[in-house]
Amino acid sequence: MSKREMLKIALSVIALTVLIAVSAVQISMQRASEAPQTLDGSMYGTEDDNGLETATIKRFGDAVALASSTAFVAVNENGEKIIDEPISINTPLLHSNGDYMALADEGGSGVWIYHGRDMCAHITTEEDIVGVRVNRSGTFAVATKKAGYKAEITVYKEDGTSLFRYLCGEASFVDMDLSPDGSRLLLSSLKTDSTYSASLLLIPVHGGETSIVTLVEGEIFIGVRYNRDGSFLALGTARLDRYNADGSLKWTRDFSGKTLCDACLDDQDNIALAFETNATSLLSGGANVEIYNRNGVLTGTYSAPGNIRSITLCDNGIAVTYGKIVDIISSRGELKKSAEANTNIRSAAVFKSGRHVLIFGGGRAEILDI
Repeated sequence: MSKREMLKIALSVIALTVLIAVSAVQISMQRASEAPQTLDGSMYGTEDDNGLETATIKRFGDAVALASSTAFVAVNENGEKIIDEPISINTPLLHSNGDYMALADEGGSGVWIYHGRDMCAHITTEEDIVGVRVNRSGTFAVATKKAGYKAEITVYKEDGTSLFRYLCGEASFVDMDLSPDGSRLLLSSLKTDSTYSASLLLIPVHGGETSIVTLVEGEIFIGVRYNRDGSFLALGTARLDRYNADGSLKWTRDFSGKTLCDACLDDQDNIALAFETNATSLLSGGANVEIYNRNGVLTGTYSAPGNIRSITLCDNGIAVTYGKIVDIISSRGELKKSAEANTNIRSAAVFKSGRHVLIFGGGRAEILDI
């Protein structure tokens, strides 16, 4: 696979993570032996590049949130709404961490921060938003476009008070994360000249010098994530790195020649990566899931017969969604239990307990027993 093809795949992965929502659908709750129960209110969907309805879904705390261009709703496992806010945005962008949820208007100017059911901050940016991250203490970072620069990143307190600004000069913004204590900003950027190269930067929020963690030519770090102990992960198109808190490399795993289609870096002990078995299309063929522990050791693999829509982690395993199926597998790749929806699942999020999953497909959102 050429470097140009790897970059094309990386950009496709980034594009597939951005889902927009516009046409109305019902929110319902379904149990295995019961008819769906329609809940008060409605959600909205839209059509993706393949003409199929999608929705933006993300778990936070004990709830699952659904976002659209006109509404932000969070429900518990019983299907009860704990948040139901009308909004007007372009494209919903969600990021959760513990009991905090950040909702941003990608391409717009609004950011909302929730702690449980309570909104603790709402800010409006001067430039279009390209990224948002929140840590477990509520400190959050917003990346926006900036005239004369590639991007500007602003770090805020939980209440929306500005703490720090950083300008991206020569390299384009790709991804970012905040350290657990909010003292450092981890930035992934991409520089393109005659070739392209990825960089990871550690930027002190309260003063000090920026340090370069690594520069890798012909690569792009499409995702970065802090762990609670201050170490962090960097996911590239052909590698996965783990770094110590000081930025020194702890381990790296190479997966050159494989086509990455999804990844979940949200757990402290398990990392799940999905690779297409049919590299000719990101939307067809099966996928293989590889599970690694925090030391980078491969602990298990799992083969899904269809295109994976999402991988999420819960208290009792790893949830793999494909077609109409949600499988819960162990860290060793063993199938523990499975559930089937009435329609193809476009997006999904498993509740923390691992007993229920909220799925979106066929123009409706439902909670299924697993």
